[in-house]
Amino acid sequence: MLVIATIGPKTLTEETLNKIIESGANSIRINFSHIPHHTASKIINYVKETYPQVKIIADIQGSKIRVSGKLKEYFKVKEKERVYFCAEDVYEDILKLWVNRDEKLIPLTIKKEQLLKHKITLIYMKDGTMKFNVKKVQGNILETTVVIGGYIRAEKGCNIPGIDRSQLSITEKDRNDILFSIKNSVDIILYSYVGYKKNIIQVKNFIERELISSDRRYCPKLWAKIETEEGAKNIKEILEDVEGIVLGRGDLVPETNLYKVPIFQHRIAQSIKHSRKDFIVATHIFDSLKNGQKPTVNELNDIFYLILSGVTGLMLTGETSVGKSPCISVKTLKYSTDYYEKILKRSENCEKGRG
Repeated sequence: MLVIATIGPKTLTEETLNKIIESGANSIRINFSHIPHHTASKIINYVKETYPQVKIIADIQGSKIRVSGKLKEYFKVKEKERVYFCAEDVYEDILKLWVNRDEKLIPLTIKKEQLLKHKITLIYMKDGTMKFNVKKVQGNILETTVVIGGYIRAEKGCNIPGIDRSQLSITEKDRNDILFSIKNSVDIILYSYVGYKKNIIQVKNFIERELISSDRRYCPKLWAKIETEEGAKNIKEILEDVEGIVLGRGDLVPETNLYKVPIFQHRIAQSIKHSRKDFIVATHIFDSLKNGQKPTVNELNDIFYLILSGVTGLMLTGETSVGKSPCISVKTLKYSTDYYEKILKRSENCEKGRG
């Protein structure tokens, strides 16, 4: 069972890496949406030299929409406040006309045509913990009202239900992050926001070309992260061209619907169960441990049934990247997966004995 710990602000030091791995993490995830190459390089080198048995997973951003890096401010928005959004490619032109306005204008990492192509009614941020109602479109700008506020900064993740990702392709950032990952010989390249087979084919072809040109025997595994309804529905086609699937529940909730997530999770588990490929479930594993010391019954119940359904790994995200108790989260996950696997194995052997 893969026990995957995401590295973040709380776990960047060698001392903390030691504690996390010694607590039971056998895989380390580096999220290239937030960690720069110079920091990632230090992490990879240290883990490879000190813990060669630990897998290193490079999580590539994909078509995840974020607040553009062109936004230089850091500010808070409050409930009922009016806030405006626009595409990154028209932001600077609009900003010239925005000089004397007090309202906040937020650029997103998406092109104008894509943002305005379909009727958008909601924008979420930070895994759905911030929410904006779209009131109307004014030229190239979306006028919204804040339903649930919070802090706005560059690179903050956004979810926009209804956005058509079918024509989006691998970005320059993705290419650079994949090249870096290959150069540093990571074990697994995880491509995020895969909605269609062609998304993963583009990445697969790019990786293969680079490996051929570098004339190396090294070959990383390729996993696809499913975070949209399209990805969940196209799982069988996507599965054909990857060695594993990661279900990203954090983004799947605001991208689809809270009530649909268990259904998608079950369907994906059934599709993968007999494929001999990895199935990893990520996010909302131990939310309670971000600020506490003890998991809930619901969380342990979730883990038990995920193991029963055939998962080969579980991924801690905020628990180990920004949570207050990263080592406790890892220890608890390691203990619970070992315990339930042992119980299920014993039960299976008893059934065989009766047969």
